[in-house]
Amino acid sequence: MATIFHQLSLFDEIIDLTKMILPMYIDLPKSKTAKIIRTLFDKCLAFPGRNRNEPLIELSKYVIEWCNKESRSFLRMKIENKLAELYFKQQKYNDALEVLGKLLYELKRKDDKQLIVESQLVESKVYHALENLPKSKAALTAVKTTANSIYVVPMLQAEIDMMSGLIAADEKDYNTAYSYFYETFEGYRSMNEITLAGNAFKFMLFSKVMGRSPDDAMNLINSSISLKF
Repeated sequence: MATIFHQLSLFDEIIDLTKMILPMYIDLPKSKTAKIIRTLFDKCLAFPGRNRNEPLIELSKYVIEWCNKESRSFLRMKIENKLAELYFKQQKYNDALEVLGKLLYELKRKDDKQLIVESQLVESKVYHALENLPKSKAALTAVKTTANSIYVVPMLQAEIDMMSGLIAADEKDYNTAYSYFYETFEGYRSMNEITLAGNAFKFMLFSKVMGRSPDDAMNLINSSISLKF
């Protein structure tokens, strides 16, 4: 049903469905419940269009409240990380940091490295948006340290590379920034994420322009890979 709602672009309906079926999971194993709810939640997040963040924030709070009542801590932490990212997208940076502060403290005690990487990456994005480069860089360094000990899915790796490129660009190290943006571009291109790859390609050009390498910039524009973008 959720897939049908998604195909028909019935955003409100899939939000209501996610809320409605939560009580049905009380007797199911926690791991199975977490997987189902995360799948539904990800379908909500994947809806195109603007003005989706506020309903998703309300849905996040609803699911978190249910998790607290039913002692579903693992699922709660996953949704809290999504909530922090939604706050970031809404430019509610203090709200995002408040959620992340409590979440990261709990995650470090539980040593959930995968979720630590995802949460610290959001933290790095928030501090970067606040123009607090030292804290953004510190959070990203922590991300990379933890990521070295686990398998990082390609999409998450591309996000890490993009954040690395942005920080390198802020430090005016445009050669390093270009290398990270290129890795981001290749990552998204391999996953056929055309829009995201195109955005990374723009940052590759930006690095060449700011690095005063106009010939390299023109070579990029005239290259075969630029045709799609």
